[in-house]
Amino acid sequence: MRIFRILTVCLGIVCAVPVQAQSNLQLQPGLQIRPDLLPNRPIALLSADLDLIVGSGEFVQLRKDLSVTAPQALRFEWGVRVDTAVSARWEVMRSDTAALVASGILTPVPDEGRTRSFTLAANTFLLPSPPAQNVEFEIRLWPLDGQGARIGGGASPVRITQLSPDNIAPPTDFGAGAVFPTVTLERKTESIGQIRLTQLYNTHMDVTILAENAGSQPTDPMFLRVQDNSLLYRQQQVVEIPVLKPGDATVREIRLHAILPPAESQLPARQQVRTWRARHGQMCGAELRVQLDWKGPASQSPISPTRIMPLVPAAWQNVALIPPNRRECSGGQCTSSCAVEKELRRLTDGRVQGYGFALGQYPHSGGGGLARRSEDGRLPFTGETKITVASVSKWITALGTLAVLVDNGMDIFDQIGPFFPPDWDVDPYFQGLTFDDLLGQRSGIMDYGNIKQDFAALRAFMEQQVDPGWTTACQPANVQNPPNPVNTAQMPCYSNYNTALMRVLLPRVAGAVTGIAAPEAYDTAYEDLINTFVFRPVGATGTGCRPPGTGDHAFGYNRGETGGGMDWGDVRDACGAAGWYVSAADMAAVLTSVLQRDGRILREDITPPMAQQMQMRGLGIDNSNSFWMEKNGAWGGCNDNGCGQTGTSAAIFLGGAGNGAGPAMVGVLFLNSDVDADGGPGSARALLQRAYQNALTPQ
Repeated sequence: MRIFRILTVCLGIVCAVPVQAQSNLQLQPGLQIRPDLLPNRPIALLSADLDLIVGSGEFVQLRKDLSVTAPQALRFEWGVRVDTAVSARWEVMRSDTAALVASGILTPVPDEGRTRSFTLAANTFLLPSPPAQNVEFEIRLWPLDGQGARIGGGASPVRITQLSPDNIAPPTDFGAGAVFPTVTLERKTESIGQIRLTQLYNTHMDVTILAENAGSQPTDPMFLRVQDNSLLYRQQQVVEIPVLKPGDATVREIRLHAILPPAESQLPARQQVRTWRARHGQMCGAELRVQLDWKGPASQSPISPTRIMPLVPAAWQNVALIPPNRRECSGGQCTSSCAVEKELRRLTDGRVQGYGFALGQYPHSGGGGLARRSEDGRLPFTGETKITVASVSKWITALGTLAVLVDNGMDIFDQIGPFFPPDWDVDPYFQGLTFDDLLGQRSGIMDYGNIKQDFAALRAFMEQQVDPGWTTACQPANVQNPPNPVNTAQMPCYSNYNTALMRVLLPRVAGAVTGIAAPEAYDTAYEDLINTFVFRPVGATGTGCRPPGTGDHAFGYNRGETGGGMDWGDVRDACGAAGWYVSAADMAAVLTSVLQRDGRILREDITPPMAQQMQMRGLGIDNSNSFWMEKNGAWGGCNDNGCGQTGTSAAIFLGGAGNGAGPAMVGVLFLNSDVDADGGPGSARALLQRAYQNALTPQ
């Protein structure tokens, strides 16, 4: 039970007291209650918290008001003070007209005492051009119960004032401040181990950084230092960054050397490296930051001459929120992505041919084993190794579908009929289905579709005549081309046809393909649309329905067999429900955007927000509950080179209470073989789930 303080406001000897407190109030002699100051109705206690997040990194402030001169994205932190809330609703009111201009629903609800964040895009409510007079907007938030009713008085409002040109004051001149370049990580490579045929060891990391000027004035010259918060590496020589004109950039290659422990034996290098590697595993690798210091005489030092920031790829600049070793808690359970990594390695090492993983809300990935055996050109499996991800492709396709639909003024409840090729004679039943029916596996298609989903196969299926009297049950994966494959009762049934159709529909929704076109036109347009709307916004490159041009993707293998592995090759002509080549790091970048609702992939300025639609409607995913959103897949086969299989799982652990206890984070695990049957978790999904749950500890 909470104990609330009663605020008594006294002017002279007259006090205004909330009416609920009168019966227990003991007045001091000479004080009296003014009845005219008492409210005539119960006061609704605050049931939520809402603040505006201003700044970033180590310079974050929480505020209740802000004046802006132009539209900008606004990020808010929110929480609830009641344990009966299942969601929350935010609203934006224009103060001068009392008009509701925007609203939305937020899920999941953080535990009491914890917070989450959401972002409103620049065009959510702010006016596109400066107003003639100041315009004030009030943002409020209420927790909602299971019936969607408001609980309590909500949160105290945040007020945003959009200033007219006449009210924009000239900036106060405190003296010149340093003009810093933007610094991002291009790549990093660790060299750890003994040099062959010598007693020498490699223990260093090579880092490539990009310093660029994205501003409108030249940057100041800087000293640059790369720091490792894990204390595994150090930079020995300071790097200088020259003045950069607007639009200019410079690349620097920096070698970081291992911080080895003191020698304790006659073979110090071996002992030192062994001890250092144990620490490396304990810390889950380096956590890099960059420090920029103004270069010049101290007497001329500007305001704020130093800046420290995470050293991460450009796409992670504003979303790398939780380093791997930071312990986070929710629902009374705590963990870190480093702790989950240790459990995942313990459960997986030695039980598969190879694996890649990515965890947390940070560009942190790794792997183990081999992506390719020596017969196929030995290649280690890392978090950056691309692999065909089987049915995880359905989540990728669903994300792209949501983004393309909204970009073209549509939503998931629009019918698919207008977007079939004009020369297809599609049955009216299929034409009446919606995008939601397909992505949510509610189309009534009872055929698993475990065949090559090429253009001809999709056309033949859509052109068959559907009999409303068919009562076929949902078929398993080993049944191909069953008779009467549709049940118009639209019972849920998993089918590859549902998602593979997007390869035909999306290019026509986007206008990328018109009229009668060859199948290759659809294949190419679909691949480009998914890359444009899903992968490029988060900085992922080399993704597609064919192996990357670098030729270093993983093959599939069967444990216990020798020889070459399975290479699925170019599958653009059957992509959609399966077939995408991505790395664990690529997929984690995508899911981090979804988890943080940053608007790069899924729009948050529509009602309901797209991420909420995906979660509540189960679009493209296998599991959607208070614990996680998850999609898994498996794919096996043989070709002239050999036989093999993959196993994949991609998840967003949502954080919360009860069965979903634990902090929110992303988890991705891709395997390139079956799992050794030794009584432990036997699939990528089970390994990922077990690792997360094993890593939880009480708060």
